[in-house]
Amino acid sequence: MIKLIEIPCQVCNGKNIKIIKKSKKSYNEISEFDLDDIYKASSSSFDYDQIVKCNTCSFVFINPRLPKNLIEKFYSQGEDINFSSQNTERIKTFEKSILKLQKKIGINFQSLNCLDVGSASGAFLKACNNLKINCKGIEPNIEMVAFAKKEYQVDIKQGFLNSSSFDEKFDIIFFWDVLEHVYDLPHTLEIISGYLKKGGYLIVNYPCYSSKIAKILGNKWPFWLSVHLSYFEKTTLNRLLLNHNLEYIIEYSHIQSLKLNYIFQRICKIFPFFKFLNILFQNNLIKKLSFSYYIGQKLHVSKKK
Repeated sequence: MIKLIEIPCQVCNGKNIKIIKKSKKSYNEISEFDLDDIYKASSSSFDYDQIVKCNTCSFVFINPRLPKNLIEKFYSQGEDINFSSQNTERIKTFEKSILKLQKKIGINFQSLNCLDVGSASGAFLKACNNLKINCKGIEPNIEMVAFAKKEYQVDIKQGFLNSSSFDEKFDIIFFWDVLEHVYDLPHTLEIISGYLKKGGYLIVNYPCYSSKIAKILGNKWPFWLSVHLSYFEKTTLNRLLLNHNLEYIIEYSHIQSLKLNYIFQRICKIFPFFKFLNILFQNNLIKKLSFSYYIGQKLHVSKKK
């Protein structure tokens, strides 16, 4: 039997919470194999978790949740070939995002020492290499790290970030679609602050639950996921980061590009009635098409005081 863990708010440490989404199923109804599927990178599962909101600071998070050691086991050992198949589009998106970000904050990253936390299968690191940016990465998933090294020859380390992962400090630390996966936010941000040089930047890409598109889609918003342990919006993210000496600079919308066929497959998991269009996506020409979209992703920049 799986025992779920109750946690306090990770922003204000409060325990006065209210339920905003109830779980539909119990984790004790499924096997460990099914758990592995839920916690893969391309998972679309969200039936087993309850979402709560802190009545003190309005932070939104999954509570109760699976034990940390169990979640981290699946993060490390899961395999997800389908996720890595979209890296060509991700690399293009990252290159555009980096160039836009440099203009926004007026800094050339080529002269800086950068770290990418939660590098997945290396798409962001490859984009950095293409743009002549010195960036190291760390990723817990064994299979994805092996893929990144073989396919892109990037500088990536396997494991979870801790205070002894690196023996250097960084000018910029990136969290691309990762912070919402972090189990212990205060501890992780304390480590991040320790690695970040004074005046250095923390770049966080995250899905904003208070965005207009998230409100329109409601329970069908695709970022309501079991793998997303925390749900951010600008105010609560700023407060969380300020707790660790990181001060807000700028935030703006992030546009993502993926293959149209991959997007369609994920849409069908949320809206099954669209499956009648499946025959269209058997066409090889349509399969190759890319599609850019925005469904609430934000790029948030803060600076170490």
